[in-house]
Amino acid sequence: MNIKQLSKDKNLVNLSNSILKFFGCETYHDSLKEIDELLVNSKKKKVCLFLFDAFGKAILEKYKKAAPYMYKHRYLAIKSIYPPTTVAATTSLTTGKYPIETGYIGWTQYFSKSDKFVQVFSSINWKDRTDRITPFITSSILKTKYITDDINKKAGHEIASMIMSFDYSSKFGTSASNTKWAKTVDKTLATHDFVYAYNINPDHLMHHYGVNSPFVWFNIHQINHIVKKLTKKYPDTLFLAISDHGMMDVKYIEVSSIPGFKETLSKDVIAIESRFASFFVKDKEKFIEIYQKTPLLHDNFAIQSKDELFANHIFGYSEKQSKFALETLGDYTLIALNEYCLSDDYNVGKHLKAAHAGITDAEVNIYLQAYNTK
Repeated sequence: MNIKQLSKDKNLVNLSNSILKFFGCETYHDSLKEIDELLVNSKKKKVCLFLFDAFGKAILEKYKKAAPYMYKHRYLAIKSIYPPTTVAATTSLTTGKYPIETGYIGWTQYFSKSDKFVQVFSSINWKDRTDRITPFITSSILKTKYITDDINKKAGHEIASMIMSFDYSSKFGTSASNTKWAKTVDKTLATHDFVYAYNINPDHLMHHYGVNSPFVWFNIHQINHIVKKLTKKYPDTLFLAISDHGMMDVKYIEVSSIPGFKETLSKDVIAIESRFASFFVKDKEKFIEIYQKTPLLHDNFAIQSKDELFANHIFGYSEKQSKFALETLGDYTLIALNEYCLSDDYNVGKHLKAAHAGITDAEVNIYLQAYNTK
């Protein structure tokens, strides 16, 4: 089964290359024409890019009454990248490069040197959670350069900064954390020309409570207030707000419940994501047979071989391919077409009520909002 190719001219990578272009830096890929024009025509010298995790197009439309200011400022509908998940998508946005280049593919990746499946952002061994890679994967094996580094190098001093909400956690809960994060964004806007401000919500809350939770409604309402307050305070700054992907409520299928499935595998861990599930297979003929004869699989997941994934440019458009992107992909990958996820014996994520990384419109489509455009 074929899946749609990744958008080549209206995705997160194009957006970040527009920002690089605006600040006079070398670009890695095509920029986003509409944003190039906006950046120039606004005549603003300062730019702030908000990223609210999982606040995709469908979620913003669902919560438009909780976030009327943000909904009013919808500017352009664009696409995430594949897989539409935080590890891959935020890294693509903050580097200007596709997952095939960065090596950041998904939450759980296989690394041949250590023969381990590792949670990329936490550097925890998936099968033994007391085993942590040191130094972290992100600061060693997958160390990368961000667009803020490029901008600062071009300027010759620090004019660009990244602010991450998880650095401002509070024992008083999400609302207090958002307030602390917003204060830091406010302070940094006064001294920098480019600010990338990442917020872990509503993703974090939706994972645990589902997309329909009142906790999610309140958080989005607070986010809307923060965005309105900051955009009004800094009229000389062009603000852009984006998400890395969307989110949907999900159901789980245990692979151990499918007769004969586990016996076809050479490794018993699902790589990448539960909705973009990659398998290392020793009996390919039997694996395909089980997929074809099991309605739970063939009705709910598209199947792609490793060669098909690369031939179809699922992970982006570049001749420069990270060896870590290549080695983490199994022989076959099952990609969610609806609400179902796949779960293995080690998948602690199967208690989550909502997830992402599939190829539904709810996960792939995102709104880019623009503020202070004139």
